[in-house]
Amino acid sequence: MDAAGMWACLPRDLLVEILRPLDRTAVFRCAAACKPWRRAIMRNASCLGPGPALLLGFFHTSSYVHHPMRRPHHAPGPFADVLTAAAVDWTNYAALFQTRSPAAPFFLPPAAAAAAGGDGGGIGEALYTRPLSSRDGLVLLGGRAAAADLCLCDAVTGSCRVIPAAAPEVSEAGASYVLVTGGDDSEVLILAVKHGEDIKAGMTYQIFSTASGAWGPVERSARLVEEEGMGPAYRNGEPKDVVVCRGSVVYWLGVVVVGGRSRRRRRAFAVDVRTRRAWATELPDKYVALDCRTWYCSLALAATSGGDGQLSLVVSLPSRQIEVWVLVGDGDGEWTLRRTIDVQDLLPEDEEISLGRVLWLRTFCPRSGCMLGDIDGHHLVIPVDEDIPRPVQTIIGSRVSCYPYEMDWSTYVSRMKYF
Repeated sequence: MDAAGMWACLPRDLLVEILRPLDRTAVFRCAAACKPWRRAIMRNASCLGPGPALLLGFFHTSSYVHHPMRRPHHAPGPFADVLTAAAVDWTNYAALFQTRSPAAPFFLPPAAAAAAGGDGGGIGEALYTRPLSSRDGLVLLGGRAAAADLCLCDAVTGSCRVIPAAAPEVSEAGASYVLVTGGDDSEVLILAVKHGEDIKAGMTYQIFSTASGAWGPVERSARLVEEEGMGPAYRNGEPKDVVVCRGSVVYWLGVVVVGGRSRRRRRAFAVDVRTRRAWATELPDKYVALDCRTWYCSLALAATSGGDGQLSLVVSLPSRQIEVWVLVGDGDGEWTLRRTIDVQDLLPEDEEISLGRVLWLRTFCPRSGCMLGDIDGHHLVIPVDEDIPRPVQTIIGSRVSCYPYEMDWSTYVSRMKYF
């Protein structure tokens, strides 16, 4: 130790051996201790932090709660477990409408919440409280009005960026937003799609690039329904109904009306934000018709892990089974049943789910390849590419939309310079 008070660091090899048995949360706490430790961890990331500890947290919003002044609910930072937060009584709707307490069904890490105005400072006083989309550690927040400006927050660093609203042709009646990021690329694309329109003849959309700092022109996609005699077509709007594949292809679950409202067919609609190509994809035959046989099934879109990023369809059935289908090829590709999961196997041995109960799928986490669902008070993380699901506890209720934010180990390492 020198006269300036600098302390001698442990040899790198010895430090790595000490850190090797620790979980990733503990490793990250150590990375924040000093630069020598941080450098040692970054250079040995491949052998540290056992287990895929990927889920950092979730942003929640209830479809029954529309209080314009509701604030973000603060959660611990990126080094702590945020899957267990303050409990919310989802049955007390009157209190949910009136309260401004921290137990509101939204939350941000402390730094991001302060920057976004949740602490009475930063960008604005509780201006941005509606989660619109999340991906790769970023969350897009909306303001009080449908056409208000947007706020892009980095959940790790706490940095926030105000983005102007999309053009009135897209956002005036409300828009759906999708964050599109190419892995760890610095550029982030925001896809804004006109809400509630008949997309049979094409989707109206606009794309924002953080590289250029501006919205592109309002565009109209190619026709999405070619068959004669078909009625209007619509996109579904829940987080579980949208997924990004191969870094640039955005898929939505949707329906096409056939004849009358009593006859509807499910389809997946897609647009590639890089090439502007748009198309529709049929679902597996047994799930195409939206009728009494499939009404009580819960469907969600996912993407296979790895470089291929193929479109997957996850179906939860009343028979307590989960089916994972994978589309081989775009558009006219073929669906293959990849695996079947027994919901009962996800639960403790002393818990039994009655036949006919459905595990409701809520959202897909692209980095971990996990689907989040809930059944009878049990909230489960289901790896769609693995045969061994991992149960976890969350605060999600049955009337809540869920937007996850997460990053994998490589992204953590690349962002350690911010800590």
